[in-house]
Amino acid sequence: MDTRILKYFLTVAQTGNITEAAKKLHITQPTLSRQLQKLEEDLGQILLDRTQKGHLGLTNAGIILARKSENLLQIWDDIADEVKNSGSDISGKIKIGLVESHCSIIVERVIQALQDLHPKLQFELYSAYSDDLKVALDMMQIDCAILLEPVESIKYSQKQLPIYEQWGLIVGKKHPWSKNKMINISELKEANLIIPKRSIINQDLEATLGIKLNSENIKGYVNLSSNISWLLETGEYATLGIDGVLAVRPNPNLVFIPLNIEKKSGHVLVWRKNNQPSAAMHAFFDMLEEKIKLI
Repeated sequence: MDTRILKYFLTVAQTGNITEAAKKLHITQPTLSRQLQKLEEDLGQILLDRTQKGHLGLTNAGIILARKSENLLQIWDDIADEVKNSGSDISGKIKIGLVESHCSIIVERVIQALQDLHPKLQFELYSAYSDDLKVALDMMQIDCAILLEPVESIKYSQKQLPIYEQWGLIVGKKHPWSKNKMINISELKEANLIIPKRSIINQDLEATLGIKLNSENIKGYVNLSSNISWLLETGEYATLGIDGVLAVRPNPNLVFIPLNIEKKSGHVLVWRKNNQPSAAMHAFFDMLEEKIKLI
């Protein structure tokens, strides 16, 4: 299928009007209508809901095609850009997925050093928790990802990174425990806890801490602790998290308190198996290793 036709379809989906879409695409309205009709015939599905007066909506099939087409066209643009910029100097774009941890700060230093050496190299950072990053990796939305252990990463090529995060409680300064130097594990059941969404993390925490994270004091789940800053600042909630969260997103109204049982998690760099890393990715891997040695 010609990617140009997909761009035509997406423009119609965005504008909801054939005439307006034709103007944006600099083609005639009859030409655009014929291309859309042929696309529907090729797929054997009606993509546009033409029953609404003055506006073209999307059928269920059209919604699916629009969503998938955006990813497909982005991948194609990335491929074309990488091929065009495959000369001797490293250029193009590298897409990196990151958990919010101390690794984020290191990656920023890596990017700065790489762009000093290769001014044409661009980057795109995607911040999320490990499960979302793996989905983005599988869908080819990112080139590689740095995940927080434990991770199920058998289907990826991977490299262990010697950067570790200390687990503890993140609370607001209004919280009665905010002045504590350490939190006893037995005290956790007394707090209004918000815990990580990832079940594999919770299983690992339960095994290490010797507690069950399923009691009535569990008030909610979160993928990124930065999403609940306001709740924590009230002083009524606490969240189990890593010390790197406040290093990446400093908040003067929040404090990190380590647990009385030392619990640390490492990081792992992953990328798709059977996918030959580009020159830009190799440069990123090498510079990352160099910066980590300086820590």
